[in-house]
Amino acid sequence: MAVDTSAPPEGPVAAPDCRPIYIGLVILVALLLIALLVAAVSLTVRHGNGPEHTVSAPLAGRDDARLDLTSGVGLVTVRVRDLGDRLYRIGTPAGSGTVPRVTDQDGSVLVGLGASDDGSGGGPASVEILLSSRATWRFRLAGGADEARLDLRGGPVSGVDIASGVSSVELWLPRPRGTVTVREGGGASEFTVHAPAAVPVQVRVAGGAGQATIDGTVHAGVSGNTVYPAAGWDQARDRYELDAVGGLSQLSLDRS
Repeated sequence: MAVDTSAPPEGPVAAPDCRPIYIGLVILVALLLIALLVAAVSLTVRHGNGPEHTVSAPLAGRDDARLDLTSGVGLVTVRVRDLGDRLYRIGTPAGSGTVPRVTDQDGSVLVGLGASDDGSGGGPASVEILLSSRATWRFRLAGGADEARLDLRGGPVSGVDIASGVSSVELWLPRPRGTVTVREGGGASEFTVHAPAAVPVQVRVAGGAGQATIDGTVHAGVSGNTVYPAAGWDQARDRYELDAVGGLSQLSLDRS
């Protein structure tokens, strides 16, 4: 009897296991999505869309207060307005990477700027300060600034002191109660003051100025300790004394 020496027929060939490939592709896509999400978040922070930081305190019956800004900033904006039951509201812009640090010491509100806890942002330091119109304020800028815009027309003030150097200052004043001193002590490139109409303002340029424009009259090359008296200032009960101690490139006083 003949013997069949041929190999037995093979069974069906198993298909290759592609699951590791699919899993690898899924992981790769997930990693790409995560990378895109991180990049988008980083881009958002760099463009200033992070959280805004605001600090406020209750009015608590106070009718006079003092605020000192102790940190140097790129831009400080101050306005006086009705804040209801709040004494002040102080904030830094979204994504700036800085937050206000506020303490109330012996009746003075001390405002500094510190790094945010999340480390986000990277823009220039700036701060907006809103002051209650229900209190009489004394404001002092002690830390210096590139630009200061101080609109105090919304309520009474007892004094303004620009104690540190500022590149540009623009100041709007309310009607005074008694004699109110505005002092500039740190030097500035441009110092512009808008005072109410018919209010006497006596100007003393102690530190000299390249140019001073007083109620429309231009004075060039102003030497130190020059005084520009205001008509009726001696007899006025409510008046301003503008004392420019630091050197100025340009000083301007007009009426708003």
